Amino acid sequence: MIVKRYGHETHQRFDFSGCEGTVELHDIRLANTPANWFGLRYPFVRLGGVRFWQVDAFLATARDRVCHVGFRFQPLPRHGNEWLDVSATWPSGSRPAQENYGMSFLRIHDGRQLRVYVWNGASEEERRRAFEFNLSCITTWSGCNAVCEVMPLAWHDYEKKARAENKPIPADETDNPQCNQSPRS
Repeated sequence: MIVKRYGHETHQRFDFSGCEGTVELHDIRLANTPANWFGLRYPFVRLGGVRFWQVDAFLATARDRVCHVGFRFQPLPRHGNEWLDVSATWPSGSRPAQENYGMSFLRIHDGRQLRVYVWNGASEEERRRAFEFNLSCITTWSGCNAVCEVMPLAWHDYEKKARAENKPIPADETDNPQCNQSPRS
């Protein structure tokens, strides 16, 4: 129903990890196109509240069943040109041994990226934590400035995992007051 009403079938057929048989991929994109155009070309308009953002959802189907789901949100913060890119995917190809819920954080020269993955063995709670996005920052004066604001539960899980593995956690995320609040479970 969603694909028929809002989506676009790519008409590409390929083997997709986690799916059996011929796969059809359906993409849905929502974006604030006029604001994005102005916000990227004239950064000063972001100070007045214009926000750059886009949301992508994709579904892969095989044999008339959904076999892969993904959701992605990309906001550009109010100040500067450093972007955020957060996403959740189920299932996401071959999984690491004994892991049903995982995440990775990357700091790329002009952005921060949090990827969250759940596989078929993930619990209902792990799936909920992976796909819980807080998009309310789009409407705030300050905008979306940290990964933890957009995916607070997954970010909290990432921090626990990083600390357990003695990996560094970016200071601009930990110094953000939004990141220091305990997420609701």
